[in-house]
Amino acid sequence: MKTLPRPDQDYKAYTPEDFVVWKTLFNRQIPLLRQSASHHYLDALRR
Repeated sequence: MKTLPRPDQDYKAYTPEDFVVWKTLFNRQIPLLRQSASHHYLDALRR
């Protein structure tokens, strides 16, 4: 599988609250991803 370049992220621009919100939203999606995402994507999440 070909790896694509990652876009630049200015993590310093994010507040601690921003990180909490994104972590919360992502964690809510995990159960849904297990039902519909490819095993390649799920394997990458575990790394």
